[in-house]
Amino acid sequence: MYGTAITQKAKNNNQTHKVRTGYLRQIMEAMVCLMLAVILFRNFQIEGYMVTTGSMAPNLLGFHKRVNCPNCGQLFAFGVAFDQTVRSASANTGPSLKQDSANHKNNNFSMNDFSFAEESTSPYVSCPNCGQDSIDISKVPRNHGDHLLVHKNAYQFHSPKRWEIIVFRNPQKPTEAYVKRVIGLPKEKVQIYAGDVLIDGKLVRKNLSTQKAVRIPVYDFDHQPRDTETIPRWITHSENSPWTKTKEGFTLSPQEFSSEETEEHWLTYRHWIRSGGKHRTEILLPEVLNNWGKYKDHQNQLVYDSLKKKLICIGVMSPQNYKKLLAHWPGIELEAAFSQLYQESHYYPITDFYGYNRLVENKETNLVRDIMLTAKIKHKNKEGQITIELSDGAEQYQCTLNMKEKRATFTSVSDHVILDSVPMDDILLNGQFEFEYSLFDRQIIIAVNGRELFSPIFLPILEKHNSAPKARSIRISASGSVWNISQLKIYRDVYYTEKGQNQVFQLKKDEFYVLGDNSPISFDSRRWANGAVHKKYFLGKPFIVHLPSKPARLKIGNKETYIRMPDFKRIRYIR
Repeated sequence: MYGTAITQKAKNNNQTHKVRTGYLRQIMEAMVCLMLAVILFRNFQIEGYMVTTGSMAPNLLGFHKRVNCPNCGQLFAFGVAFDQTVRSASANTGPSLKQDSANHKNNNFSMNDFSFAEESTSPYVSCPNCGQDSIDISKVPRNHGDHLLVHKNAYQFHSPKRWEIIVFRNPQKPTEAYVKRVIGLPKEKVQIYAGDVLIDGKLVRKNLSTQKAVRIPVYDFDHQPRDTETIPRWITHSENSPWTKTKEGFTLSPQEFSSEETEEHWLTYRHWIRSGGKHRTEILLPEVLNNWGKYKDHQNQLVYDSLKKKLICIGVMSPQNYKKLLAHWPGIELEAAFSQLYQESHYYPITDFYGYNRLVENKETNLVRDIMLTAKIKHKNKEGQITIELSDGAEQYQCTLNMKEKRATFTSVSDHVILDSVPMDDILLNGQFEFEYSLFDRQIIIAVNGRELFSPIFLPILEKHNSAPKARSIRISASGSVWNISQLKIYRDVYYTEKGQNQVFQLKKDEFYVLGDNSPISFDSRRWANGAVHKKYFLGKPFIVHLPSKPARLKIGNKETYIRMPDFKRIRYIR
């Protein structure tokens, strides 16, 4: 009996051992199958790539430094060379351009084009939000570029659409992989004109979703500069204006209002630059400036017309010139005139400035007409109205939301023509909404909570020599209610620079024309001998930034270094 019990126990242990071995084997087999599936999926469906340079910035980032502006707190990326062994001869020679070689590691290619090299001296950058210059980034750690997941078979049965981002082999150097945006499709004629894209002689326009994917920040009210030199961008037009500045934005609280009140109170955005520019600002002086010939002009930017008693400033007046003018010609009236000229010289239209790119002295920037305003708007009752006005330099366009009449109306200001008028639904009447107003690509798009109020309104193409947009190109007025405006942000569109004057490129069958979002430095169809990319060079469609990183400081004893840490906030789908 005893022996039988022992035998039975041994059998049970043996069965338990077999069960455990079976489970372990199943787990091991499952892991092996999973690894094989991942390998097969990676080889035939998904591929990982890393962006090394900034041709698609700020949408996709190459090697860069993440800079936190000490003046306004804005966080922005500044591009650096992916190969730190490259040095430029001098900090004043502008960007050092280098065509990168392929980097084939762990089955990954680098996305290469022209890249900025690290400079031999401590680099200084300017904040794209507040204009703060001389920000020293020599001690800011370098960060890797974005990692992309690419669907390799995305274009096996269909071709990419216009404005879609693709990955492809460089036609001139097939060992290199590039990432760009499709602009021209097979058999089309492509032309870059005044920053826009013409296809077969007609302007092509982006929808709102694509606009939001490529838009470049210009000014964010939530990041106010702290220095006293900066002049407020948003201003009111009278001392008794009902607009009150708050930490979040502006509030309009008229002491008395009724449904019949129609008085408008304007809030105006003035684009302000800290230095540079070649624009002309002039004032009429109350008296002649004696001994002007003895005045030593700093940077040769002042011109004086003694006959007309006008003082002219080219570019932004330097603080040195301003102080010298006050010292040379004292007096209350002249001081007021000099102060006016000094302030007015800082107002300048929005340009195609990239905070990502290294500054180049004497480099011309292009004036941008395509702007977008976004804001969060709240109102206390359904009796008032609010009007938002944008200008393209040739005309002002107003969108008026009338809560009492429950209508949204769009008007061309100079000729008083109503371009469209639609009834409003409860989304606008319920007290708060997200507002988007765009003048990209010579079209007007207005959206509330992501839904467009009007069908896009197409505007005529403007000639290059037409009047430039003014610094005061955005205004907001309101009446009849208590209004709160916050999260005020201004964006601009990509301004595509031309290789040649009015150059037209003819695409053949299965050929595509591609451009980078960072147009000033992108090595793309504009610069290749044969600007076309044949479909046979396509590698796939990037669909997600899956492994963005940020540097984290690691200190062990007296030694300090930086390591890469995941930046989960920047994981996103690619549009």
